[in-house]
Amino acid sequence: MLASPTEVGHTHALTRWDGAVVAVVLWERLPYWIRTLWRERAGRVDDAALGRYLEGASPLALEAALASTTLSSLVRAKAAARWEAMPPAERETAELGRHFDRLLRGSRAKLLRHLAAAESRRPDLDRLDLLSEIVALTEAGADVQVERSVTRAFRAFFTQREAVAVWVLIALTFAVHLFLTAAGPDSAERARRALWLEPGLARPWGLVTYTFVHLADPRHVLLNMVALAGVGPVLEQVLGARRFVLFYLGGAVVGGLVSAVLGMAMDVPFATVGASAAVAATGGLAVSLGLWFSRRYGRLPLAYVAGTLGGGAVLVGNLLLGLAADSSLDHIAHLGGLAFGLVIAWVLAPGLAARADARYGKRMAPT
Repeated sequence: MLASPTEVGHTHALTRWDGAVVAVVLWERLPYWIRTLWRERAGRVDDAALGRYLEGASPLALEAALASTTLSSLVRAKAAARWEAMPPAERETAELGRHFDRLLRGSRAKLLRHLAAAESRRPDLDRLDLLSEIVALTEAGADVQVERSVTRAFRAFFTQREAVAVWVLIALTFAVHLFLTAAGPDSAERARRALWLEPGLARPWGLVTYTFVHLADPRHVLLNMVALAGVGPVLEQVLGARRFVLFYLGGAVVGGLVSAVLGMAMDVPFATVGASAAVAATGGLAVSLGLWFSRRYGRLPLAYVAGTLGGGAVLVGNLLLGLAADSSLDHIAHLGGLAFGLVIAWVLAPGLAARADARYGKRMAPT
């Protein structure tokens, strides 16, 4: 199975088959466009090539070879010998076939994301033999090599495999919002006043607590948390849970300080609530590190682009929604958080590069 998406040897295994040979064996199972792609070359495949392929073919291909009426008796005999030598559990191919069909009929980008993802929900289905057959049939070998290479480089920056702290922060923020909603208007207003950030910093703890308090309108907290869910997980995997939490709160504090200082200087009367400054900091860090990585390695892996771009789009949408509603958005805090993220990216880049260079090319595992 695909035990590690960043293991160099697995990339070679995924690109080992000739698509025409695979197509001959799996012909009856293939969609029309795949048959069209391989029809001419499939006619030139000989039994020797088919025999070599069947020595390492997936159970699904062996089953197709046994059922074929066009393969020679010698080729079918080789498939039968391997089939009989397999454990009975491996001969259950129904679910494996559905997995094969999903990946084969999906887009190339989806296939590349799957092949370069951290782990599959069903690693028992992600067999190298089956995946290499899909790669061969779709002529995606060169793309797979590039995608897995850039993914391996990207994962060299990781200090942990899964994000945890970002989901704790999101859960805590939603819990505070639900508590204030359930408390009733008067109690909620008193609680917000105790936790929000005021220009005069009468309550210094507000520099941290305001980021967990949102307006009564659920769109405010929802859009902020959706943006954090998109941008945060990859940053936590790069920074580690402790440093990510410190960075997130640091973005809130810096954005709050800039807002409070300029608010006093400009005699701005309104208080500040919401996680937008902290989320803007994560956006600044993600964009800066993403651009830096792209310059260094050519581009970002597809598996890590969608969530980050989506989170950034939601963050921008949140700001535009506030402007359209003519609400009193604290853009000073947003800019302060964004600047904090940009500065931290500049500070972290040399250390991240040194750590990645020491690990790149090896089998990646969290430190």
